[in-house]
Formats: sequence, structure tokens, C-alpha cells
Amino acid sequence: MHIALKDVRIKAFHGVYDEERILGGDFVINLELRYLPELPIITELEDTLNYEILFQMVQLRMAQPTALLEQIVMELTAQIMEKYPQVRFCRLLIEKCNPPIEGLRGSVCVAFERSR
Repeated sequence: MHIALKDVRIKAFHGVYDEERILGGDFVINLELRYLPELPIITELEDTLNYEILFQMVQLRMAQPTALLEQIVMELTAQIMEKYPQVRFCRLLIEKCNPPIEGLRGSVCVAFERSR
């Protein structure tokens, strides 16, 4: 089974520069999870991964200002895999839109994958 949160947009206050921590910025999060269901057919919410809980986990972590996106993707991936032992693969990508890099017209991304 493959579960994903795609193109989740969040304003947050991450970065190494003071202006990023004061003014904040826009981020786009993509989360992909793979797991093997315990049942042949899933008919109840408690038998799958709840999108709402996953989104809340992302929101809570993104609300904690952090200098490096690398730290966020690694910590959040570990937290998700700890909460959901049935998850066999997790890929988390955080995109920082319009980073404060002179001359850069675009975004930067950090992605992290973990399998078990």
C-alpha cells in the first residue's frame, strides 16, 4: 500500500538567517509511505494510515523553528516510523520556496528516505 501527502503548503520559520526566523517563508512538503496492510481488504480507518494524523505530525514539526531542513526531514521520518511500525518505506521532501539566495529564482529542497 502506498499513502502520500502531496504538495502540502505551510508557512514556517526555518533557516540559518535571522530574517528567515523572523519573517518566515513558504514550504511545500511531500510525504510518501509504503506499508503492507495486515488485512486482505481495508474497510476501516484504523486499519490504514490516517492522513489526518500524518498531516498533524507534519504541522507540529514544521511549527518548531529549525536552522536546517536536514534535521527536520530526519527527525520527522524517524517519528513517523516509530509511530507506525508497519511502515516499510518513508520518503519526506521539504521544499523551501523563494529562499534568500541572491539571484536564485526558484526553490531548494531537502529529501530523506528510510527503509526497513
